[in-house]
Amino acid sequence: NFISGIVLLFERSLRPGDIVEVEGIMGKVQKLDVRATTVRRFDNISMIIPNETLFTSTVTNYTQNDPVTRVMIDIGVSYNSDPTEVMDILRRVCRAHPLVMDDPEPLIFFKEYGDSSLKFGLGVWLARIDYLLLVPSELRTKIFAEFKRCGIEIPFPQRDLHIRSGLPLPNIETASDD
Repeated sequence: NFISGIVLLFERSLRPGDIVEVEGIMGKVQKLDVRATTVRRFDNISMIIPNETLFTSTVTNYTQNDPVTRVMIDIGVSYNSDPTEVMDILRRVCRAHPLVMDDPEPLIFFKEYGDSSLKFGLGVWLARIDYLLLVPSELRTKIFAEFKRCGIEIPFPQRDLHIRSGLPLPNIETASDD
């Protein structure tokens, strides 16, 4: 841990204030010491992570070079929907949100024909990683409202069951004569 800490301090690959994810833990680096690093999760819980873990694990640093980040949102709509109208609504909702960056502009694409829905992807750029949870939630809420207003349904997964004929059914009357 001591050697790992010296390397981390010397390389400056992590700095206080960086937003990182280590082994599924995401938070802000509060303090970087020789033996351990303190990361405060977004639920305000501080995690003390041994520097060896930071040195030997994959660490995602969201803010090392640039605070701008992209968030992706998946959206499914009914097969009765017009893909062009769906994409227009998504574009309109993104442009109206004050925290979604105009440059680079939002990326909207028709991903695939899914089992129960037409699947779209929405990628928006945020000026600060702090908005990583807030903005997608607000966008989903606005998209839901716009879809509802425009009569576009967000379906739930459905399965059709087809029972094939051909197997004889037991005769219930003769079985009950005992």
